[in-house]
Amino acid sequence: MKFPLINKYHGRSGEDYLFEYYESDSIDHLPKELLSQVVIMAFHKNKLLIVNNTEKPGYYGPVGGSIEKGETPEECLPRELQEESNMKVIGEPRLIGYQKCTNLSNPEKPVEYQLRYFAKVEPIGEFTPDCDPDGDVTELLEIDPADHKKYFDWGEVGDIIIERALKFLM
Repeated sequence: MKFPLINKYHGRSGEDYLFEYYESDSIDHLPKELLSQVVIMAFHKNKLLIVNNTEKPGYYGPVGGSIEKGETPEECLPRELQEESNMKVIGEPRLIGYQKCTNLSNPEKPVEYQLRYFAKVEPIGEFTPDCDPDGDVTELLEIDPADHKKYFDWGEVGDIIIERALKFLM
């Protein structure tokens, strides 16, 4: 596979983006101040966790969220995982890759980097929508990863992310 994989995306906000996806084992070369998001391919008993978000009713996606000011990706990952699923990481999470996001509609906005991780997880307690302090997540599902396109379809990039996550799972 040759990286980057490049896609254009028209967001719900009406803005157009250029996404460049890179498979990687490190983010040390990326500017820390431009790291914006962590998405976790979280697996509980070989099932992929996905959540339904109130901002996009009927849309499911992996657990994840924004890196807060002063927070590292390593701090964001367990926080988002607990907030959105009431689960915790077992062992060490592993970087799958990252996506460089350029806003084509608003070129003065800085480039952002969205990080993709793999993690094995286990419940802290029962999931309820009250677990998420923002109230964004209303439902948590554990699905067969082979069925992910029934819930979210990220095209070729999504297939590569799931494939690498499954290698880490084994």
